[in-house]
Amino acid sequence: MAEMNGVQGNSLGALSNGSSNDIIVEIAVDIDDKRMVWRLSKAMLCLHSTFFREALATIGAGEPPLEMEDEAVEEMACIFEWMQAGRCLQLIGIGTDAHEDLWLVGGRLGMPGFQNFITCRLWQMYIWAETVTPARVHEIYTICEPNCQLRRTLAYAMALRNNLMDVQTPEWTLVFAQYPELGQNVLTALSDIQNRPDGLPLMPPGSPVQDEVDYSIYPPHKDR
Repeated sequence: MAEMNGVQGNSLGALSNGSSNDIIVEIAVDIDDKRMVWRLSKAMLCLHSTFFREALATIGAGEPPLEMEDEAVEEMACIFEWMQAGRCLQLIGIGTDAHEDLWLVGGRLGMPGFQNFITCRLWQMYIWAETVTPARVHEIYTICEPNCQLRRTLAYAMALRNNLMDVQTPEWTLVFAQYPELGQNVLTALSDIQNRPDGLPLMPPGSPVQDEVDYSIYPPHKDR
């Protein structure tokens, strides 16, 4: 599924090399004594992000950089690499916490396609590693909106690992009592898994598989 985003990212990344309808804008991130300025395709930024679509609406070429004071340099570097290439080599060896932080950044920037890319990676971490703990579930259900993609993915991974997890501990009992949605999502996932004829799913049902943006509102771009 990440490959679907890769195809889109590679084709859209070409926009930053110049096209007849595109301009280059500057994005600056300045936090904790770190400053980084990127020169990127405005069309590419606006296509993937509702935040950039609004923030860059009146910004043209040669104008001062758009300042982003609330995001980290490393996280924005990952996002811009994904936009241009459809993948992110900077994520190799990076843990679950950093991926979850990036998923949240994608939400703040209005980037469902990037969130799906991160969810694909988190899915593998959740089902093949000992990463699903009461503390992690509590954190996800605290910072994420009800019935969001990340909550559903976490619950579905718990269902897949049902035979490997001891959820009868006081810690798990407290989490299930605090977040009734978790139990409902796990039961739904268990039912779905038991009724699947094709074995284990690659992703939870209902997960998006491509950018949720309306490409028709953007004019076609022709290479120079």
